[in-house]
Amino acid sequence: MLSKKLQELRIKSKLSMRKAGAEIGVTESSMCLYESGKRYPSSGVLVELAKLYKVNIDWLLEGEFED
Repeated sequence: MLSKKLQELRIKSKLSMRKAGAEIGVTESSMCLYESGKRYPSSGVLVELAKLYKVNIDWLLEGEFED
């Protein structure tokens, strides 16, 4: 699940939600919504998250769109 992956990557990277959000140009509250699964990041934000955490977008989205 994307929200859990984002949370785990942020913690592993030793970043606060505020710092991670600042790095990619979103607010701390947006990061919170992404990590809680209440909001899905836009494609542009997904690209920035993948860059920030040095992971592949395919890996981030793996399992997100299963029937």
